[in-house]
Amino acid sequence: MAFTPITLQIDEVLTTDFIPDAFTKINSDFVEIQGNFEDLVNTLQIDYVNAIIGVTTPIQSINTQSIKLNAGSLVYVNSSGTNVGSLALDSNNQSVLTVNSIINGSGITTANLTSSGTASLTNLSVSGTVSFNGASSLSASPAVTPQNLTVSLIYNTSTNISEGTITLTNTTSKNLFLTLSADAATFTGSFNAAILGVNIKIALDGTNPPADGAEFTIALAGFVSGSTSIIANWATLNKTINIVPSSTLAIQDNAVGTLASPISFSNTLFKSNITFLKSTFNSIPRLLITSEKNMTDLN
Repeated sequence: MAFTPITLQIDEVLTTDFIPDAFTKINSDFVEIQGNFEDLVNTLQIDYVNAIIGVTTPIQSINTQSIKLNAGSLVYVNSSGTNVGSLALDSNNQSVLTVNSIINGSGITTANLTSSGTASLTNLSVSGTVSFNGASSLSASPAVTPQNLTVSLIYNTSTNISEGTITLTNTTSKNLFLTLSADAATFTGSFNAAILGVNIKIALDGTNPPADGAEFTIALAGFVSGSTSIIANWATLNKTINIVPSSTLAIQDNAVGTLASPISFSNTLFKSNITFLKSTFNSIPRLLITSEKNMTDLN
């Protein structure tokens, strides 16, 4: 940078007042101080007007007890000079933060997360798709939080069947715990004497259907009238609970909307596995259903 001569505003300095023949030095004659100061400013390139160090040529490094600034990097060191972290640009001019550990109390948002070693997490909650490119191992049984779903039943007087619908979407949980809620025509103090059974219709959301091959496990966990459990009342009837397709679905190889062999559950509790298939059976959406009776352990 072009250096501007500096005029030092210094008063006459008395070297000492203890020596009788004391002398003074005058600013205009003291060129040594001015020259040294000019050399310092020029060497470090200090712009004293704009308060900048390294005006045209950047400073190569600044060393402290804890921080080191290099060209393109910020390095943290400990008292012995060992690097404990850095923020630097890689060969693609992307910033890379390297640390031994991160303690965060609010959250981390990242486009990509890569670990070359073991990632030990106390809890992990994933809202999107998870892909495993390698083998996975579990040291304990997986725990899956089911989605609790209440299905409202409406009594059909023409068939004497109490009916409800489950609509599967692309966000429906893999595990569904169903509570059937009877209307007044189905149960008022006791079940309708003419009732022949319950049909649970499986339908697909037309806008956001589940992905091809999506699997769901549906468990009947409760039968209520209002807030009162009526499972025991239902068990004494020994009537069927059927899984039936909607008008746009087929179950297994049957025609759309029909059941050649009804899938019935006459016991109080049951668990049913449903797989949604579309590409396998041409373009017709289908459900592949398998069931297990007397499933008292719903976990």
